[in-house]
Amino acid sequence: MSYLTRLALPNAEDTIGYPRAVAADPWTGEIFVCDTRRSRILIFDRENLFLYQIPGGRVFSAPVDLAV
Repeated sequence: MSYLTRLALPNAEDTIGYPRAVAADPWTGEIFVCDTRRSRILIFDRENLFLYQIPGGRVFSAPVDLAV
């Protein structure tokens, strides 16, 4: 829950740098993607629409795996 305050709206011109891992939340239908090159976690809805991103930085960088 500490990352909820770091959610950011997506930028339409942004691309995924290097999608290293993917996980899905069966309850919400959200899909989480680790973007290792851009140090962030991307969140999509069940229709594959880009919802939010959790930017890395001091807390984490270059995520390679995740679990829901």
